[in-house]
Amino acid sequence: MEVEVYTRDGCVSCERVKTQLRFHGISFKEIRLDEDITSAEVKEKFPNSPQLPIVNTYFGALSGAPEVEKILNELKGDFGKELLIEEGL
Repeated sequence: MEVEVYTRDGCVSCERVKTQLRFHGISFKEIRLDEDITSAEVKEKFPNSPQLPIVNTYFGALSGAPEVEKILNELKGDFGKELLIEEGL
């Protein structure tokens, strides 16, 4: 299972989401807009996600900082499985 976080430089909400994921011990791969992926590619991949950050997991993608609680609840309640996810650079 892999968690991807789509971010951009200067995005306060993006930093907040990454901090919360780290705090809860959830590893993730960060994908940076304009460094790792273009804006057009993000829009094509996530047409229903209107803003960054976008957190993409095995159960779907959620966008915007308020959605992180849904992600944390889902990942922490992963039927007791240990999350073995490699953190991105």
